[in-house]
Amino acid sequence: MKRVSVCIATYNGEKYIKNQLLSLQQQTFSDWNLLIRDDGSTDNTLDIIQEFKKHDSRIKIIETDGVKGIGPGRNFLELTKCSLSKYVIFCDQDDIWFEKKLELLVGKAEQQFEENIPCLIYCDAYGYSDSEGVISVNSVSRNHAKNLKEFLFFNAGYQGCSILFNRPLCDMLADYHADYFYMHDDIVSLLAHTFGKVYFLDKPLMLYRQHASNVTGNVSYGLISKIKSIF
Repeated sequence: MKRVSVCIATYNGEKYIKNQLLSLQQQTFSDWNLLIRDDGSTDNTLDIIQEFKKHDSRIKIIETDGVKGIGPGRNFLELTKCSLSKYVIFCDQDDIWFEKKLELLVGKAEQQFEENIPCLIYCDAYGYSDSEGVISVNSVSRNHAKNLKEFLFFNAGYQGCSILFNRPLCDMLADYHADYFYMHDDIVSLLAHTFGKVYFLDKPLMLYRQHASNVTGNVSYGLISKIKSIF
């Protein structure tokens, strides 16, 4: 069994998925498997993944039994039911990970996590402008809650692709049931602050791609955006 399960929920990501998969394969930490659940892509996303799968036995496509169109939040949570690894990390289909991302996050988790308590650690990232091809934001993690009260007041969850969490928290997510599924990163962040512990690794370890088709929205840190995020 691999020590880390990387979970990607895909949907019409043919433009970006290749670069993300290449950045995963370049990780200095290699003890991982990749679980991919597609939400009914109508482009070549699955064909690209199948090509990578032919040459990398760590890649597994999760069968959906015809269930599709469930949205990114529930799609990611479905993947937590398929992981048996010690650690789990969410991965967006359109970002680019720096080569030491897994090594550094797993290293900190090994040092700080408590074995039987739900724990997560999240890192920072650079905002990357897809249209301009440059770094547009030097940090996407600006709000750091010290407790549940602070989290509820000014934070709507950490970027899912920045979060690595342990087995107890993965089991809670796999058992999570709700009539309405909000975003996966909000749910895992809330559960960790409520029942466990949250840690921050103050390093930008990926390019968080910003483009018109972002499923979870673009990052903005203007004054008006800050006020809106609070209220």
